[in-house]
Amino acid sequence: MASASGYAELMRLFAALAALLFTSCLPSSSGHIVEIDAGPPGAIGPGATDAGDGRDVGSSLSFDLFGATPSHGPYNGGTRVQLTGRGFPSNLKVMVNNVDVVGADVTANEPQRATVIMPAGKSGYVSIAVINPSSGEKRSVDKAFFYDSFYLEPQSGSTVGGTRVRLTTDGLALASSSTVTIDGKPCGSVSLEDATHISCTTPANTAGSKEVTLTTGGTTTQARDAFAYSDGPDGYRGGLSGGALAGKLNVFAFSAQAGTPIPGAKVIVGSDASTAVTGTTSAGGVASITGNFGTKISVTVTAKCFQPITFVDVPVETVSALLFPIMSPECAGDPGSTGNYTPRLTGEVSGELVWPGIEFKRADWYTVPLPTRATERQVAYVFTASGYANEQFYLPAETSGVTPASIGQAGYTFKYTALTGTQTLYALAGIEDRSVSPPLFTAYVMGVARGVSVSAGATTAGVNIPMRSIIDHGLVLDLTPPTQTLRGPDRATTQVAMTLGPSSFATLPSNSKMSALPSQSSVTFSGLPSLTDDLSAESYALTLQASSGPYGTFPISALNRYLVRTSKASVSGFLPIPKLTVPSATKWNGKQVSFEPGATIDLSVVIVSSGSGLVGWTIVIPGSVKSLNLPDLAASGAEVSLMKGPLDIVVYTVQIAPFEYGKLRYGQLYSSAWSAYAGETFSSSYE
Repeated sequence: MASASGYAELMRLFAALAALLFTSCLPSSSGHIVEIDAGPPGAIGPGATDAGDGRDVGSSLSFDLFGATPSHGPYNGGTRVQLTGRGFPSNLKVMVNNVDVVGADVTANEPQRATVIMPAGKSGYVSIAVINPSSGEKRSVDKAFFYDSFYLEPQSGSTVGGTRVRLTTDGLALASSSTVTIDGKPCGSVSLEDATHISCTTPANTAGSKEVTLTTGGTTTQARDAFAYSDGPDGYRGGLSGGALAGKLNVFAFSAQAGTPIPGAKVIVGSDASTAVTGTTSAGGVASITGNFGTKISVTVTAKCFQPITFVDVPVETVSALLFPIMSPECAGDPGSTGNYTPRLTGEVSGELVWPGIEFKRADWYTVPLPTRATERQVAYVFTASGYANEQFYLPAETSGVTPASIGQAGYTFKYTALTGTQTLYALAGIEDRSVSPPLFTAYVMGVARGVSVSAGATTAGVNIPMRSIIDHGLVLDLTPPTQTLRGPDRATTQVAMTLGPSSFATLPSNSKMSALPSQSSVTFSGLPSLTDDLSAESYALTLQASSGPYGTFPISALNRYLVRTSKASVSGFLPIPKLTVPSATKWNGKQVSFEPGATIDLSVVIVSSGSGLVGWTIVIPGSVKSLNLPDLAASGAEVSLMKGPLDIVVYTVQIAPFEYGKLRYGQLYSSAWSAYAGETFSSSYE
């Protein structure tokens, strides 16, 4: 890999030469070129005249702003927008309605493209301006972006429906008669909170971004792409939501597997079976319960053939519980245990992998060394950025590779099948040898294309990926491991990925290392992309798990999405292994739990299993609570209770950044969403 540094320097010289020779040229086909239609009067595009086109005049042709994609988003901000133009410097300034955007929210990695995270604003059109700080040149576009007049929280959910969403408006007066539809389908169980907030439960739908329509007071307002359906573990179905608890509690019960409402589910409000208020869900899976609950109360939901769950000290008015089925012959054929599969919709993306060189000419693969064996070849593969930083790297099928022999105009043609929605694609080019098992692939250069829109059954063409991020970086990590108990942990596994924007990651080859504990020796990685060019705003995302035994079992302490931008870093922050004090190792009455996390945490998840795992009670606990009372399920008349005999208890202590218990989502009950966590298993007996 030493020669890659020389290649990197050569590449930078080529880029500098190209910039000097062609500063007044129009953008090349490198990058994702956005097609701009004629649009309404005043619309702009490449080649538009200055007079009357809504832009500043008098600037040179070497600095320009063409437009923004997407052209709309929620008024609370956060939309990642791609600006297209020419002559963008790396220190580009951006203004929205004449207000500077924070520098950290602007990324200009190439002269033709920049990204900006839109700030919060008022609903309606806003202008966007770009400024070259060195020359003082300014170009602006009127009505470049439209702030939608409402937004949803969360903005994503499962295709089976059942996501409880909260809609917040900007100046639209809501009423009890207000209605919400998603992709033309009614959003159910509508609940008016106040004049600017309304909540409802999403209907089932196909994967992809959908339009949300709000009708209130005779006025109908739409927000395109306001809610996205996904078939993956989206992390948004179910949880806690709504305003502060004030004497009324709405509880929704859904099958976690099928997404359908569960009628007849028992809801237990309180931590003592003798004083708890109870209710039963309707045919739509809803129970509205009133009482003197104070500012927080524990809520337990149980149903026949489903695993029970308890949320401790709920501070809000809405609980959406997703219950997992009990895998028992007695429950065979129950609607909740049959499963529900929805096909994942895909579309095709086509374009070219473009190596930097002289403008308008196809460059060769000068950043990838020539093969040294007959079984090796130069090849590149295209991937979709993942929502997880700890995925393993898998080499695609040999037939999907792009080679120097591939056809193309500015580069080398690729075709790729991706899930619907807005995707980030990346490509890795290097040397491959499939004569060995497993196949060897060493990457030398990487390219990224962000904001690629994929539609079901359609082809998104012209998505060019600039191959200019050299893979020549090394990373040295000094680990401070968690304190060991008598049972462990005794080994640490470290994985490294690359961020590609918020919550998107590139999985890399040779990205995992194992080291023995309690040794504090360094962990070294080589062959990582440099944080330059298209990756200058990104970081290395580490996943570190300290576990026990050859199979990586309990006790466990782990760090997720630990971000590093330097060549050497000290890694700490592992949570201590939790200790369970109640129940004891001998018996439990089903009413109390106490534990010691040993550190400040945001959340605890306790899972009590009986009958060799047949019945598992999940208990969700806010981080401030270490000792709690629970309603005895059997005494409360629950549809399902623990079985007498041996118990297995797992205690997880968790940190999540950021986190608010009153806005808990089901995805936050799983380790993929945890910033740091520790877990241990214990044994007891239920009598």
